[in-house]
Amino acid sequence: MVQVVKTTFHSLEFIAFCYATESEEKVANAILSLIPDNVLDPEEELVLERERLTGQYNEPLEKIKVKLTDPKKVLKIMKHFAQSMKELDKKRFSRKLNSSIDQVSRKLHFRLDKDASAKGMVRLGEGSNVIKVVLKFKLYTKHIEPFIEELQQIGLYIPPPTGVKQQ
Repeated sequence: MVQVVKTTFHSLEFIAFCYATESEEKVANAILSLIPDNVLDPEEELVLERERLTGQYNEPLEKIKVKLTDPKKVLKIMKHFAQSMKELDKKRFSRKLNSSIDQVSRKLHFRLDKDASAKGMVRLGEGSNVIKVVLKFKLYTKHIEPFIEELQQIGLYIPPPTGVKQQ
């Protein structure tokens, strides 16, 4: 029997840049470490898309991208983030949630620390040494409340105390 999972999550994309001073393998492994072992089927392989670029000072860069389009797998990964992330990061994530959502494209953008990911940890990051995460959600109305409620149900979103406005 096929198990139906109801979720507002649609797809999840990880994007990281590998700079000339970094190992491509290390950056790829940092991305892959964000995907728990129980998410992929044993025979399933992820495709790492790679694109060679040139930086601002003509230094070589490599853009590494992974996209998952199975909502059940995306939900498992987001639950993993909620279980792994420290309370302080969850609060920071929650404060910035509204400004991180693009309602037109139905995407939530946030960044994870690349070095922490390489060590198997899930931490929010800032600056250029990050893994960009793009979570696409599927809603058939203009209201995003069901998406935010799902983030709260899995433990990633912490609503502000009553009477406190978010950014």
